[in-house]
Amino acid sequence: MNKKHTDQKRYSTSSAISDTINDIINGAINGTVGYFTRRFLLN
Repeated sequence: MNKKHTDQKRYSTSSAISDTINDIINGAINGTVGYFTRRFLLN
């Protein structure tokens, strides 16, 4: 029982970290695309 709870907690932590990394990557990609889009539209 305790081992299962620990595994579940570890999985949740890994999941949260993965979600955070994905958010950062998506934010960077969206920010870069937005930057170049604005730059090309202004030129």
